[in-house]
Amino acid sequence: MTLDSMSSPKGELTGIKHLDDLHQKFSDLLESLTEMIRDMNAPLEDQAERRSLLTAIERLRDSALMHFRHEEELLSKQQCPALEAHRLDHDRFMAQTLELMGRLEGGAAMTAACVRDHLYDWFHAHKRVLERATGLDTGK
Repeated sequence: MTLDSMSSPKGELTGIKHLDDLHQKFSDLLESLTEMIRDMNAPLEDQAERRSLLTAIERLRDSALMHFRHEEELLSKQQCPALEAHRLDHDRFMAQTLELMGRLEGGAAMTAACVRDHLYDWFHAHKRVLERATGLDTGK
């Protein structure tokens, strides 16, 4: 699964270069999750793999925080009426990501695919929220 299917035919999500660049970075970090784990569907029992996954999620979280600030500033400058809903979506992602990290750190049974799918699902839902917030239609 790649995020290419979630973007427009030109590889853009919004048509706003700065935001599309941030979305691409987020997409690349998500893709790196699949490259670091031997078997995405096996239980995460190897502590080194679990730690690598946590480190990748931390990078993703940090990138997302920067991205969210930029996106919210842009929507605020455009006086977007859906800014608050968009901000709540960002907050929801951060809360879910921190919960996921806590479960991983606590040794909860899960697969890397479960982690990846959670992040992909959020990104896809976020795209729809962004479309509603900006009135953009990415055609997907």
